[in-house]
Amino acid sequence: PFVDLGRNSLPQNWSCVKIGNIPYNVTSEELLEFLGKNSNIVPEIFGSIGVHVIMDRSTGKTMDAYVEFMNSKDAWKCVSRRRSRVLGNRHLSLDVVDTADLMKDVFPRAKGIVWDGVVPRPAPDKSEFGAKTEIISREELVLIVQHARTPHRSPFSRKCLQRPFQSLMSIVSKFPWFATDCYTIAQRDYIFQALLQAVDILKRQIKRGRTMPNLDLELLKALLRVGIRCSGFTDSQK
Repeated sequence: PFVDLGRNSLPQNWSCVKIGNIPYNVTSEELLEFLGKNSNIVPEIFGSIGVHVIMDRSTGKTMDAYVEFMNSKDAWKCVSRRRSRVLGNRHLSLDVVDTADLMKDVFPRAKGIVWDGVVPRPAPDKSEFGAKTEIISREELVLIVQHARTPHRSPFSRKCLQRPFQSLMSIVSKFPWFATDCYTIAQRDYIFQALLQAVDILKRQIKRGRTMPNLDLELLKALLRVGIRCSGFTDSQK
C-alpha cells in the first residue's frame, strides 16, 4: 500500500523563477501582487502552492523566494516584464532557474541524492553524503515547528510569523512522494506529524484570539489544503 500510494503521485516539473533580495517580512500575497494577476502561476489544484519563500531552519531567517509557472514562456515573460523590480525598500533580482535549484533550497540537507529537476537520483559518490538516503531529517522538522511555536526566540521569526508554516507547506507540496525508494514510512510520518503540530499551534492561537496579520484563519485553511492534497499521506492521515 505504501508503494501504491507513492505511485499515485507524479513528478511535477514546473518552470521556476527565483526572486532574490526579498524583504524579510514579505508575504506570498505581496509577491503575487508584484508579479501581477495574469502571471499564470501554478494553481493549488495541481498540488503546488505556487510561491515558495525559503526559510533558514536554524535561524528562521527569510532567504530567497521561488515562483512556479505553468510553462517556460510564462516564466521568461514574467522576468522580462518586471522592469520595476522594487518591493518595499529592496531591489529584487529575478532569474529563470532549473527546478533543481528550488528543490535544493527546500531540502538543503538532503543526503545520498542529487536533484534532476524534481526527481531525486542516487548520488554518484555516496561517500560524500554518507550511505544513508535522507531528503529531510526529523531534526530539521523539529526546528521548523519550534520556530512556529516560539517565534520570540529568533529575531528573524518575530519579523515574519507565518514563515515556518509556509516552510512546512513547501516541504509537503514539493516532497518527491513518487520516489518511494528514497524515504521510509517513518520519514513520511515525521513530515505528517510536523504539519499536524503546525496546524494545532495555529488553531490554538486562533481560538485564543491571538490572530495577527498573516497568521490567521486563511493560513490555517492553506495548511489544511496542503495536507489534504498530499499524495503521500494516507486517507486516515488526511
